[in-house]
Amino acid sequence: LEDLIKEVRLHHGAKVQNLAFGKAEEIIQERYTGICKQSAIWLNETRRAACENLLDQHEEAIVVDLLAFARNQEAFDLTNQLCHVTMRCCPKNVNFSTLITEIKVPKKELWSERPGSDEPVNFKKLVASAWLEQVVERPGDVVSYQFNHSQWEQPDAMDKFMVELLKEASEIIRECPTIILGTVNLGLNDIPDPFGSFLEPKTLSMWGHEAKQQPHFKKDLAGGDLSVQDLLDFIMTSAGMKESVKCMEGVAGRFDKPRLRELQRHKFRDEL
Repeated sequence: LEDLIKEVRLHHGAKVQNLAFGKAEEIIQERYTGICKQSAIWLNETRRAACENLLDQHEEAIVVDLLAFARNQEAFDLTNQLCHVTMRCCPKNVNFSTLITEIKVPKKELWSERPGSDEPVNFKKLVASAWLEQVVERPGDVVSYQFNHSQWEQPDAMDKFMVELLKEASEIIRECPTIILGTVNLGLNDIPDPFGSFLEPKTLSMWGHEAKQQPHFKKDLAGGDLSVQDLLDFIMTSAGMKESVKCMEGVAGRFDKPRLRELQRHKFRDEL
């Protein structure tokens, strides 16, 4: 809603009313249709259909609600309006505070590894007990690679190669402070819901800025046979912060042809 709020502040009176089906409608089309793509909804066919149906039925009313919230954020209860007035689709006890509580770490103790120590600035060991701080609440973009093995098992070849790939990429973009790369072992970390409920091993995830509940996934990893360029392309195309993309473009612009060919090489192919 930040773009809409800024736009509203530039206009007054009738001009603001005209924004209702201008900027607000543009935002709901570009941003809020993505609500149904949150993994907790998207991966459940019944929830996905219900979500899309609600947006289709109430789109114009939702646009008006968004505009009203942008005009007076402190006095307008957007959650109550959408849940209990416009769409009438929420249980009676649902309000803004309960929605916020849902993404907090539950009171029960999480099964978690300890965070890493003496780590590079932009390459981290991601763990359940620090998931909110490391990923959800951290401004910027976070890329994670998930794998799954017990404390008695060793990572397989694909996991080893993917970890090395992320480390190499983190070195290349180390001057981009808005991007963090990391790994998480799902076998030793009970990632809090709603985030942990849809994580899968051997998958790359982009937790984009201001879209942490709508991560982008890359599951086709070719058995670990990605090039560094493949990984950098995934980061650039799925990053949520403009500063991240701009920084990566600056880094890529300095690659000469030999360096670019090296980054495009699938160097793990023979070893796998």
